[in-house]
Amino acid sequence: MTFGEWTDRIVSYMRHSGQKLLGYPICWYHGPQYPSDREPADAFAVVVGRDRRQYTAWTMHPPEWVTPLLDRFAREGLEFQAVLTLLRLGSLMEKMNVDLEAIKAGAPTFNNMLANDHVQASTMDWTATYNVRNYEKLLDYHEQGKDQADFPWAYGEKRGPYHAGPMFNPLHPVVEEAIVGFVREIAERYGKHPAFKGIAFTMWAPTLIWFGSIHSGYDDYTTGLFEQETGIHVPVEKNAPDRFSKRYEFLTFACRDA
Repeated sequence: MTFGEWTDRIVSYMRHSGQKLLGYPICWYHGPQYPSDREPADAFAVVVGRDRRQYTAWTMHPPEWVTPLLDRFAREGLEFQAVLTLLRLGSLMEKMNVDLEAIKAGAPTFNNMLANDHVQASTMDWTATYNVRNYEKLLDYHEQGKDQADFPWAYGEKRGPYHAGPMFNPLHPVVEEAIVGFVREIAERYGKHPAFKGIAFTMWAPTLIWFGSIHSGYDDYTTGLFEQETGIHVPVEKNAPDRFSKRYEFLTFACRDA
């Protein structure tokens, strides 16, 4: 029913099973699960009521549960590692440009540009649902029996003709600032606690700290960095609407040895 009750049971289980370190998400598919000062937070959970029924509880203002857990773990001689399932950050979602025609015409974006001339406007996995900003409207869709194919996901996330992968370019300074600032907030908020043993990133295709595959990263900014750092000219018209696929072809097939 409460985080306190949950913590009691975690401690009992760890002591019973002889485990010392708990790795647990404080950032899930859509961002922080604690009251962040940097990023839009959310949280939802299955709560088992006193009537033994299960309820889904959600909020955009999660309680500060990590500090009490760290304090309790310190008293119990246990350790905690913060897990970041970092697929999205609200500050980036709010500012992203996924207007493909505008990008082809030269508009900047820090979303990943792909080898098939599309912009990565979604993680393309099952996780778009899990932002509580979607839930009220999702309930309405469910009650009306409406098809979710055209559902307006939070912040304008859109599916498209691409595979699962990171939405944002990990080399772009806007993205770097958001990720590093988020990690810094966690370190400053929890690092002083003796039970806190650092951060672990869950790595899979859409994780924000890498490109995910060779088919991602053909935007204007990254290509400019490549030319600057290697001295290799990418012989593709800088304003061509299909410049992203042409860059992929040159860099992957003609330029690999160099």
